[in-house]
Amino acid sequence: MDAIGSALSAASNILGGPKGGGPAAIKDETLIWVKGDQLAVPEPNQGGAHAPEDLRVHDGGAAIEFLHFGYVYPDISTNFGHGTKTDDALLDLEKGAKSHAFMFRAALEREAILVSGFMTGCQRVLKEYEDSKGGVGDALAMAGDLLGGGGGSNAGPKASDLDAYGAKIKAAGGVLNTASVKYTDIHKTGVDLYQGYRNFAKFRDDMITKPPGSGGGAGMLGQISAISGAVGSLGKIMNVIQGIAFKMFDVYVAIFVRISSAQEQKICDACRQISINAIQTKFSPVYPVWHPKPDPEPDPNANSNSNSDPTPVKALNDAYKTVEETKDKVDKAQKDIKDFFEGASKDAPGAPFVDLAFGIAPPPDPVDGKPKPPIKPAKEVAAMVVSAFEDAIKQKGLPDFLTDVIEEIVEINDEFLRAIYKKLCEVDPASAIPEDQVFEAARKRLLQKIVDLLISKVSFLQKAKDFSYGVQGVNLSPGRALDAGEDKLNEELGAKLDPVLKIMIGQCVDVLEGLRQQANKQKAMTMEVYFGLFPYILALNFRNTFFPVWDLLIDNTFGKLGPVADAIKFARNTMKAAQKSVDDVREAKQRAEKVYDRATRDGLQVGSGGQNLTGYRDDMNSKLDRDGDAPAKPEVIPFFPLEGRLNSASGVEIKKAEYDTVKKEEKWTHASNAPA
Repeated sequence: MDAIGSALSAASNILGGPKGGGPAAIKDETLIWVKGDQLAVPEPNQGGAHAPEDLRVHDGGAAIEFLHFGYVYPDISTNFGHGTKTDDALLDLEKGAKSHAFMFRAALEREAILVSGFMTGCQRVLKEYEDSKGGVGDALAMAGDLLGGGGGSNAGPKASDLDAYGAKIKAAGGVLNTASVKYTDIHKTGVDLYQGYRNFAKFRDDMITKPPGSGGGAGMLGQISAISGAVGSLGKIMNVIQGIAFKMFDVYVAIFVRISSAQEQKICDACRQISINAIQTKFSPVYPVWHPKPDPEPDPNANSNSNSDPTPVKALNDAYKTVEETKDKVDKAQKDIKDFFEGASKDAPGAPFVDLAFGIAPPPDPVDGKPKPPIKPAKEVAAMVVSAFEDAIKQKGLPDFLTDVIEEIVEINDEFLRAIYKKLCEVDPASAIPEDQVFEAARKRLLQKIVDLLISKVSFLQKAKDFSYGVQGVNLSPGRALDAGEDKLNEELGAKLDPVLKIMIGQCVDVLEGLRQQANKQKAMTMEVYFGLFPYILALNFRNTFFPVWDLLIDNTFGKLGPVADAIKFARNTMKAAQKSVDDVREAKQRAEKVYDRATRDGLQVGSGGQNLTGYRDDMNSKLDRDGDAPAKPEVIPFFPLEGRLNSASGVEIKKAEYDTVKKEEKWTHASNAPA
């Protein structure tokens, strides 16, 4: 394949494929600010607000503002300054307590993490697109360029372009990581984070009309399309099959960009609303506002006898403990793998905001006593995905059966991810995400749905097997449609889809667990860590589900057509290569960890007393273990904005000079009213 890839690469150069330039300088977008609710008002009989240090009988405080996700929230200066407080501990923030400085800091820290996650997701998609151009991808890309008129892999935006955007967010977030919070820093960071996000949003939205690899001329697929058009609806299906086969990663990028563009605003709104709610209600702990509150410290004098030994004899107590521990291990080994959603969890204050982030609005007011069901965002997302397919493969109006498959898979993935995110909001963020339990949950909830979808579409496409067309000597009949009974088909498809789910869940958990470990290491874990990568994970899960399902669907209907079969083969090889590389990396990392653990524990033993080389050999040949404790994951966000986050801070009292400095940069007077 390397030889073919080199030949095609050379051919591409001869044909004059488009070349990309360096990253363009970041141009600041015009910011539009929106007026938010008042965070505090002067207490009765305090008089009007005025500048700090203005000598009057009573200091009612000066009007200040808090900037968060493009919203401007008015506040009073007397609420800002306070002594040192810990933002991840349970505090008694009674009414009237001065606490806004470290609350503002926590909200902006979460905003910085979210935005850096958005940028990371975009960078990962572009990197995967670029990586797809190597090996099998070279042949696929070249064939796509010749057939579909796509541009060369060097054209358009690059993954490396995101480094500059991420660096600005990291710098802005780093200003917050201080033990003494100043109003000037809070205000400037609110501006810088919003500016950084709007600049990135422009870069991302430009990818809709100028995706990576864009800029090529018309290719041979247009001629093939004209020929296929002569054979009616079957020709249209052929165009779609070839387009998807040769443009898989173009479709993937297009899907991500549209999901990201539409979903990010919903996520920002949810994260902003939970922050403001926490400030207004003086919620504690101040930083981890999404997760259940920690249990209060136990009273050392309470229940002093609850853990007493069962007998007064130590030897008997030790034996009793050993028996109980052994019994627990046996019971655990005998139990089936747990379902991720069946584990213990607590009610989380952030759960309603998770629904908002996914675009699930509260039900409208009841009509005739019968409330309407909430709107499902999956339909909106599905429409974007359909549009992505049409633009990437240059085929307006997809066949109905393909639209149905897209809609079903989008809905299946969207609902499953929403359930995962709600569960992550409810469980202890210090606990690892168990891949085996998530996979078990996926098998229960997704496998049969996907099998049923395939069966329905195979049955539909079987009708086409009675048609046959001839174009230039090529038989265009769909060939062998799978004629097995439904039970047999169910069994066969289930067996083939089970490993598909393993790959999809494996990559999904890798990202989520990597995020959790990275954030916990920096004392910065919050749901924004997960939400920043949500558009990417949804696009990734769709890719890892749709293309194997599409492969099975076409293979069992049109897969015997000569030209279509060749395209399917290219597509299958590319996906398998990508999936294998992921598991190869994970297995290699696991093997290295096993060898290291054994060497640390046992050393190297060779001689008359025995040897342990066999164990090392077994370690090096071990397969991926998805059921063990989560190993250390690579860091996910390359420009994480809060390295070594400080969890305690004081609020510096606002002085007149500082107040006057910020006053010149205030946004309230230029802000528009919030949408109704």
